[in-house]
Amino acid sequence: MRDRYIDQSDKTIIYVCKECGTIAFFNQKTNEFFCPRCQSSVEVKPLITSYASKLFIEELMSGHVDVRLSVEEEI
Repeated sequence: MRDRYIDQSDKTIIYVCKECGTIAFFNQKTNEFFCPRCQSSVEVKPLITSYASKLFIEELMSGHVDVRLSVEEEI
């Protein structure tokens, strides 16, 4: 199922702050990831998901919904 919905479709990688679970953004000037909630440079964990899921999370965040992602080690 993952193959059809992610790998052969609209696969994207988002980077999640290890501290708080918020999507971190890459700062090209400093070449490091920045977490808007922690207000600092942070360590991140990559998360493979579909672009539709990423877009949905960003739309929830734009509506002031607090979205935190839990990223665990791969099994």
